[in-house]
Amino acid sequence: MMAIQMFKSVMVPNYFCCYQACDNKPNPADLPKESSSLFVKGPGVKAGTVVAAVPWSKRCADDEDTDYTDAGDDDPTGLQWPRLLSLAGDHPLLAALRLHGRHVPSMQQELFRIAVGCGDDLRCPSDRDLDILRRLATQHETALGPRAVACNDWFLHEKDLATLCEYGAAPVGDLIQWFRIIELDGCDLVKGFAAFLEVDLMRNFAPDLMCADPLGMHTAKRDAGWRSAVRTRPHLLKEDNVWLYHALDALDAPVAALLIFAFTPPRPRIAGVPCIPQPEQGFMRSEFDCTIHHFEPIMNEGAFSPTGFRITQMGVSRPPAGMSECDKLSMTAQCIKDGTGDISKFVFKLRHYIENSCHLEARMKASPRTELYERIGKHVDDLWPCVVAA
Repeated sequence: MMAIQMFKSVMVPNYFCCYQACDNKPNPADLPKESSSLFVKGPGVKAGTVVAAVPWSKRCADDEDTDYTDAGDDDPTGLQWPRLLSLAGDHPLLAALRLHGRHVPSMQQELFRIAVGCGDDLRCPSDRDLDILRRLATQHETALGPRAVACNDWFLHEKDLATLCEYGAAPVGDLIQWFRIIELDGCDLVKGFAAFLEVDLMRNFAPDLMCADPLGMHTAKRDAGWRSAVRTRPHLLKEDNVWLYHALDALDAPVAALLIFAFTPPRPRIAGVPCIPQPEQGFMRSEFDCTIHHFEPIMNEGAFSPTGFRITQMGVSRPPAGMSECDKLSMTAQCIKDGTGDISKFVFKLRHYIENSCHLEARMKASPRTELYERIGKHVDDLWPCVVAA
């Protein structure tokens, strides 16, 4: 306890502030667009053809991106994290934001301040602390998404231009940090968002996902618990995991995206679920995984509303003890924990599912998250009103 009190005495600037949307919206004919190729070393980015769809509120933001800095020495918390984590443990969501956003010193300082305030055990932050962490991530343009990927170094980095997919991984201590970017021009943003929230339906495009069952459906409007069984190839790794999902509409915020935060609770505890089921015989249960799904609207040049979206998945995983570094990287790159298996087949199946699935459309109308989907759909229409050029 004395050690934690010592960390609380460290002066860390408070950079967290409320994002204010601009009320003075321009004429629809002046819809702002920024070329994604300026920032993204991404898969299949068609310079001059596909651009990132920028919400109205970003029209009033400063043109200069003040998040990114290449000076790692500007973050005074860098040397303090190891000691804090050794004393208080770690949490998958905190680790994901800390690693993927380490190029943003202002966010790192705020993360450290929040972590110190969580008390003696970071493994079980309160619901309020988790919500603060998620909201913090929305306040920085480059903390998540393709630009965050471009700011990190990757030990393994692959691009498949045929499927417009890019993925990579890197070991960081006892963790594996990984990402995957997929561009789905022509696909509906809200349906793509729903495809990853209705986890049990993901079997239609994730071949390694054996099954998924909801836990505590009455709580799913905010935090949805899921139990999923995955058998990955070629490593034949079998996992029976419990995940906690949280969806967030941050299209108005600086991050300008729809977000899904999913993590395996280090000590399974889900509101409304009195008893967490034990893993099936022969299956392992991960206690430290987190995946952040970042859905960024994109539009064709000359379009006035999104014509597709780009999904960036950013995760951290703690592999089983005793696994070699080579096996860790190979497993992470080939067998991402959502059961997607073969990358090329996955991208094709995902696109086909979003474009053609009547089951997904029916579920979106009869789901605990139906109100969320309807609200986001209306929000997208408000941000990008349909305008026909003269």
